[in-house]
Amino acid sequence: MASTSNIQSASNKSIRPFKSGEQYLYAMKEDLAEWLKEIYSLEIGLDTFMEVLETGSVLCQHANNVSKVAQQLASQDNPNLLSISVSQARLPRAQVTYAPNAQPGTFLARDNVSNFIHWCRKELEIKDVLMFETDDLVLRKNEKNFVLCLLEVARRA
Repeated sequence: MASTSNIQSASNKSIRPFKSGEQYLYAMKEDLAEWLKEIYSLEIGLDTFMEVLETGSVLCQHANNVSKVAQQLASQDNPNLLSISVSQARLPRAQVTYAPNAQPGTFLARDNVSNFIHWCRKELEIKDVLMFETDDLVLRKNEKNFVLCLLEVARRA
């Protein structure tokens, strides 16, 4: 029979596999970069993660794709849905207006990010505790909030 100290030690290791919040943020960004690279064939990696996303164009494109797929799903009878019918589910509908060629730090980039944030709040109903502010991405004031929100978007989409 395992001793209490061995169980406690194993429990602590499984709950917190990273030694610091920075390592955890690093791993989350790495996972998100892989996910976006696979979906959109982006040139994105851990070292370019924030730069690729800072104009908000990719984020808005993703929001529009999620809304489009949700509407396609709603318009067909899909037996693969688990116990929730499409008519009962709250699916995103709105498209996001954005400037695809916005440059970093410009008003258009800020507007793109703001439009994505609005879509997250209204269409995905992401709670404020998981949201980020425009400056968190554009000025990199709080990368953690941005990454947590993007993880929630990925989970819901």
